[in-house]
Amino acid sequence: MFSGIGAGEIIIILGLALVIFGPRKLPEIGRAFGKTLNEFRRASFSNFNDIEAEIRDATEVKKPQPRVLEEVREVRSEEIEEEDVREDKLSKS
Repeated sequence: MFSGIGAGEIIIILGLALVIFGPRKLPEIGRAFGKTLNEFRRASFSNFNDIEAEIRDATEVKKPQPRVLEEVREVRSEEIEEEDVREDKLSKS
């Protein structure tokens, strides 16, 4: 977590925090800091899972429903019949 900070620096920071906030307030601050980090971790994992689910849904190939396919076939067959009627009229003229 603290990749650039060594053990000596952490001890100095904790010593300064003890002097500034005092021994009574320091445990409360530590608990609040821990809760904040825990909530941040949960939120970031939740967002990551949401994004992952969206990507998975977007990459899945959706199969059209049979009812929709039947409607498309009906419309297309009507269009073909209309084109045939137009062609017959043009050929007779």
